[in-house]
Amino acid sequence: NVLVGMIKTSLLIFSLFFILRVDGKVQNGNLIDNEDNWLFVSKFCFDSVGVGNLSWTAWSPVAENMRIVFYDDQEFSWPRVYSDRKSLSCEEKVAMGRNFTFSNGQLHLGEFRDSWPRFWYVVFADCDSTRLEVEYEFHFLNEGGAWTREFSFEDQGLIGMYLTFWIVFTVMLLIHSVGVWFLVQAASFHPIARLSTTTILLETLSLLAAFIHYAIYAANGTGAPGLKGISEMLDMAAQLVFMFLLVLLAKGWGITSSKLTHQRPLIIGISLFLFAYLTMFIWENVGRDPASTTYYYESVPGIIILVLRALTCAWFLWSLRASFVAEALTAKRKFYVSLAVIYTIWFVMLPIFVIIAAAFPSHYVPWRQKVVTGLYLSMNTLGFGLMAWLLWPSRVSRYFEITPADVTFDTYSSSPYEAL
Repeated sequence: NVLVGMIKTSLLIFSLFFILRVDGKVQNGNLIDNEDNWLFVSKFCFDSVGVGNLSWTAWSPVAENMRIVFYDDQEFSWPRVYSDRKSLSCEEKVAMGRNFTFSNGQLHLGEFRDSWPRFWYVVFADCDSTRLEVEYEFHFLNEGGAWTREFSFEDQGLIGMYLTFWIVFTVMLLIHSVGVWFLVQAASFHPIARLSTTTILLETLSLLAAFIHYAIYAANGTGAPGLKGISEMLDMAAQLVFMFLLVLLAKGWGITSSKLTHQRPLIIGISLFLFAYLTMFIWENVGRDPASTTYYYESVPGIIILVLRALTCAWFLWSLRASFVAEALTAKRKFYVSLAVIYTIWFVMLPIFVIIAAAFPSHYVPWRQKVVTGLYLSMNTLGFGLMAWLLWPSRVSRYFEITPADVTFDTYSSSPYEAL
């Protein structure tokens, strides 16, 4: 009940940040700045296949000397300009880019072509003034079909990826629901089985929300406001519930003992994760530098989540060891060994993926998000699927004591194994 209450509260808090969120490469805004005459506006990664295009509509009451400046991601261009922006003059920064004279109205710019996918960064500048005021709308396009044209290169392929994994999880949920029905009929739908069902349901909904967002994005370049954030919330909740489930299994609850011990550390651990996720999502949506290509697991809150994940893995293994020593039945001891091997890999794979991605050379950055996302979703599919397989009714009685009447929350004690 504590876990459910904490997750509900967190989802409500996250909703306040995501409800107005819009992701897209049709980008518009009203920019007014009285202190800076050189301001970043947007970025887009053009593919090396075909010709990228950009069209914009803009209006400014002080457009006489304003320029629109483009920089690519090569070391002598945007990385240098942005890192030295405090020391370089406006004229020096403009001279280092590909710049165009600003004019009110519409303009189409093509020929974004390179042998390698590149990020391009857009800046408004007026070196003869200390004030910028402009209304604008940019529409970036890559060459390609309906599922690639509107997307920046680092996002291309995500719509198909989310659709594929949503179908896989939907099938998994339907099959798992049959097993749940048998458990309910046998009055054996223990909280362990309920938690497993919850993780699959949350992840299925998360993938559906992400797919809908990207499907709308493919149609209009904007997507559904807040829907991607809801997907991230649901995935976060699925991760928390699943890690909670693994720790409960490691403590032998429903396997060696029908009594759950040391509840306070569980609540503290979940609280730390909730706080870390909340901080990471605030950073991602409010505090993140929009000009940066850094993604959330490279941020301080993202690193904290990875550290907490590693500590939870250590806790998981320590609890498994204690349960293994306390268990007398050979079949259950083998089950603990299998649990340790399979889910230690599940715990450590995300940090490994992030470390590998961080080690990519800078020109591989456009591939990083797609690679990490694909590996992450594959890892979740295997982890959640194996748990559903373990909890199938014909198999569950080999390892689990999951009759609800046996469930108590008390000090640890061993209880005899009972088949359903």
